Amino acid sequence: MKNRLLNALLSDLTANDIWRIDFLYSVTHDCSFERSLFMPSLTPQQLAEIPTLLPILIDWGERMEKRALSEGIAVNDILRNAATILRIKDIGAVRILAVPSICEPENQRIVALAAALGLSFSNLGGITFGHGILVHCSCAQDNALLTHELVHVRQYEQAGTIARYLPVYVQQLIQYGYQNMPLEREAVIETANMWPPPPHRPVEQR
Repeated sequence: MKNRLLNALLSDLTANDIWRIDFLYSVTHDCSFERSLFMPSLTPQQLAEIPTLLPILIDWGERMEKRALSEGIAVNDILRNAATILRIKDIGAVRILAVPSICEPENQRIVALAAALGLSFSNLGGITFGHGILVHCSCAQDNALLTHELVHVRQYEQAGTIARYLPVYVQQLIQYGYQNMPLEREAVIETANMWPPPPHRPVEQR
């Protein structure tokens, strides 16, 4: 009887409802999550607001991917090789769109909450949604930055859809902050392995 009731309840839940339950459980039961709220920290009201903003964020992400796929260009040979090394499944689907500035979500609550967690859209060199990469025009030839974005493409492929990826991204952003979240750390580390920084040259003494 208990299992039938549970199954009936779960059958009526949307993906966002399930994420909301998992998110609230993490806040109340995961000690590492609770400790991390102090850096960066959000108020209970802000935390409660985030699940209600997820559908808006996902819709924006899907629109941004559609724009990049329709207006962007295919990856160059260098990035195609990088995508092969990264084991991206559908390299041919990736499109890169150079823009004068990285667009912010229209919803300013999303912008403000992201900034509180260390993510400033206006300061980004690039942003990825699905197979669409939007890159600031000043970074359009930066293969290292674009490799970082290709790691995110692979993460989207592994998640399956934007609607599945973004809730995980947001949850990590809340738990760890932008600089320390696993999805970003993975992109940073793999990019550094592929594009190591030039060796430091000591200043000659005269």
